[in-house]
Amino acid sequence: MVIAWIQVLGAFGKIAEDWPAYKEIAVFTLGLNPMGDYDVTVIDGGTGIGISRAIAKGVADEVHSALAQAEDPIYVGLESNGGRIGVGDSLNRLIRDEGLTTLAKDNCYSACVLAFLGGQSRVLAEGASLGFHQSSSGLEYTPTVRAMELSADELQRTIMREAGLPEWFIDKAIKTPSTQMGTPSTEVLARAGVITHTLRDGELKLAQ
Repeated sequence: MVIAWIQVLGAFGKIAEDWPAYKEIAVFTLGLNPMGDYDVTVIDGGTGIGISRAIAKGVADEVHSALAQAEDPIYVGLESNGGRIGVGDSLNRLIRDEGLTTLAKDNCYSACVLAFLGGQSRVLAEGASLGFHQSSSGLEYTPTVRAMELSADELQRTIMREAGLPEWFIDKAIKTPSTQMGTPSTEVLARAGVITHTLRDGELKLAQ
């Protein structure tokens, strides 16, 4: 009986330790949006869909609705400091399935760049930058939290591989600490195949 009670108390202790992680997963699953607000708009006379601010739950659904409203969508314009990796993955697949081009109009960091990689062509505007780093939940460390973050990093690797990026670039991107932001030069991005074109002074050129 004593051993049984010790096991029960140990189980409760484990739940208490991992409660922040369980809460984070539950909040996301229920559709709440702790990452901040986002904007999705039809732009350029119906040829583009603009996504800005947080890459948060609900964005992919809004983009799907915007695509239905647009007359002849050909590209998605992105500017965001990041958000949910799972949402970035959903946007990536939606953009890829629709055969759209992606355009980084300004800073496109973290989860935003995962969406960007879904583009059939991937364009970097003048003055814009792409940012990569390890996944972070922002939660206090526990084995469960760490496992969740490692799983998110594996998802990042999968997305990058599906986009055709080389392993040397993927390794460097994933090894960048979550407290930092790796922003490769245009030349490095072109060499790794992250971008296919650049946009400068309104002129579209092959990236090199």
